[in-house]
Amino acid sequence: MPESHRRWRCGSDPRIAKLTASFGLSPTSCRQVPRVQLAPDSVFALAPLQRLLDDEWSLAMQRAERLAGGPLLSIAPCVSASRSLPASRPGSCSLHVAGNALSGAASCGPAQLPWPAASFDLVIVRHALDALPAECGLEAELVRVLAPGGHLLLSGFNRFSPWRLWMAGRAEPGRPVPRSAGIAQAADVLQARGLDVIGRDFLGGHWPRAAAHAHVRSSRWQAAWLLSARRQAVAMRVIPIAAARSRAQGVAALVPSSSGRQRA
Repeated sequence: MPESHRRWRCGSDPRIAKLTASFGLSPTSCRQVPRVQLAPDSVFALAPLQRLLDDEWSLAMQRAERLAGGPLLSIAPCVSASRSLPASRPGSCSLHVAGNALSGAASCGPAQLPWPAASFDLVIVRHALDALPAECGLEAELVRVLAPGGHLLLSGFNRFSPWRLWMAGRAEPGRPVPRSAGIAQAADVLQARGLDVIGRDFLGGHWPRAAAHAHVRSSRWQAAWLLSARRQAVAMRVIPIAAARSRAQGVAALVPSSSGRQRA
């Protein structure tokens, strides 16, 4: 933007000089007015994306009402996307992405969450993986702090959604457009770390609009996806079929026969 558009040139127009003088201002004082920022620091602060984040939070809270109570960990893509935590879940914490790190209830790296293992019964992560660099290590930490039987709600942008074109046209020069891992890739990562994916939702509509969007379960052209995953309450050990049969035969050999003698 040209420098002439960033500040008023009061001394160049006598009408402006007269107007400023009526308010007790000097022409030189107007030249010191700082440039107004026309675009937000994060693309997530744009109004359509704020509405999308609100829709995702509302859907996550609806899911949370049907789950057992317990501490909640929320991670948002920027500070303006943070939402109030429910009072029904004491011990809950909120984080948001700040550059390549996390801030809020704690300041830490994505791979260094400062809570012990199994600290939260519910973890809600909205587009944090879209805002952080790839291979940031956050996925492993989410699984670590999730308690057995706990649920993870993870959202991200659809890779081929028209929303990505819209975001690219509105991002500040030099600022990256949020990336998208895709729902299939995200589900594979969670399953590889021992979580069971139990639900997939899509929401946001095909193009940003002023009205809120209802979530659906089929259209992958929607703006975003929401994965629901659960950590097993009890670790299950898989026994090979051959080993199971040999154990059953061993038990049968110890069962007394009808004559009262032990089977050979």
